[in-house]
Amino acid sequence: MRLCYIKICAILEKSEGNLAQKRKPKTRFLGKLKILPFFLIIIYILFLLGKTVWQNYGINQEIAKSEEGINQLQEENKRLENLIEYYQSSSYKEQEARLKLGYQKEGEKVFIVSKSQEKRETEEKEKAESVKKKNNLASKSNYSKWWEFFFK
Repeated sequence: MRLCYIKICAILEKSEGNLAQKRKPKTRFLGKLKILPFFLIIIYILFLLGKTVWQNYGINQEIAKSEEGINQLQEENKRLENLIEYYQSSSYKEQEARLKLGYQKEGEKVFIVSKSQEKRETEEKEKAESVKKKNNLASKSNYSKWWEFFFK
């Protein structure tokens, strides 16, 4: 009986060993399945992190453009303030009075410089040519004017 008991125990140990060997691959697959959600969570967190970094980069670019625009507007504002200050100064008022109104200081002599003879002649020629063109157009019929307009 004892011998049978030992044989039965040996058979049971072999069968348990075979069962344990058959279960190991299942436990490995189940172990991998348990790790998969953690990998998915890590990938999702990395995705959210990348998205946030990209949005932050875009916002920083907009801030830089806005600051550049502010600097340009401040420079323009300073330039305009300087112009206002110059226009309100007495030297500008004096200069404009001399140029536009012909004022002069005591003891100064004002000279009037006229146009040269050549400039006058060219202006007169240009005026004469424009008058000739107007007269020429007035003497032509309407259809000939349109013909010249489209084809010449």
